[in-house]
Amino acid sequence: MVSLAQQREFLVLSAVRAHSEHGYALAESLEQGLGQALALKRSTVYAILKRFVERGWVSSHTVKETNYPERQVYVVTDAGDAAYFALLRKNLGAVSTSILPLVVVLAHLDDLKADERQQLLNHYQQDYQQQLNGLNAIPPHDGAAAAAFELMRSHIAADLAAIESLLG
Repeated sequence: MVSLAQQREFLVLSAVRAHSEHGYALAESLEQGLGQALALKRSTVYAILKRFVERGWVSSHTVKETNYPERQVYVVTDAGDAAYFALLRKNLGAVSTSILPLVVVLAHLDDLKADERQQLLNHYQQDYQQQLNGLNAIPPHDGAAAAAFELMRSHIAADLAAIESLLG
């Protein structure tokens, strides 16, 4: 079994490995991309990057760009590359049937009063539509990354369709 924390670490490490960038850019691309699948927030990305530096998986150096403050750019080390492959194998070995959190919530919506249920469904509809719009704005990817983004789009679209069917 792989914990959510381990999945998040793998995702952040894979992002640093693919794109040596400053923390803000990494966090933003993860928040708007695959990080949505793990509810990965900016503060969590920074905390993970700090742990990676402490473990020696990632090194950082300061870059000064015109009109911007100094920024830390993160790069995967040899130890980080080895950790990446270990985490990749661990995550692949632990893939199981997804448990969709929305399923649990929707199963109990009838316990709420109609107006509260309607408000929650409207909120969910807006949230899921924003997520879908964000994913649709991501430039096309090749290979397995394309399949991963398509899977996320499909899940969110299916969730949105279920919500909209309950809204009538």
